Amino acid sequence: MGLSRIGKQLTMEQNDFVQDSASSSGLAALDQLENRLQGAIEQFQGSRKRQLDAERDATEAKGLLSKKDDEIERLTREVEELRGERDQVRKRIETLLSQVEALDASGS
Repeated sequence: MGLSRIGKQLTMEQNDFVQDSASSSGLAALDQLENRLQGAIEQFQGSRKRQLDAERDATEAKGLLSKKDDEIERLTREVEELRGERDQVRKRIETLLSQVEALDASGS
């Protein structure tokens, strides 16, 4: 084997080594990129789940609020009716008391 041939063989082996190193470096970079993308996907999925949960909770809260609004309206009407009845009872009692006082005044 001549020196030039040995030189060429060493150069080819060095090129293979450099390519293997670059390939390993490229794979490491790809692994790193893949890990970063996987992390981003997991974060997105977590965010999406939290968003869906929040939307579901908001929908439930709106439904509950609507029911409570209906209940408040019903109770407000009931209070107004009871106040009206209370006023009627008060007037009737006042009338009865006036009649009793009139009987007392006429009987004395």
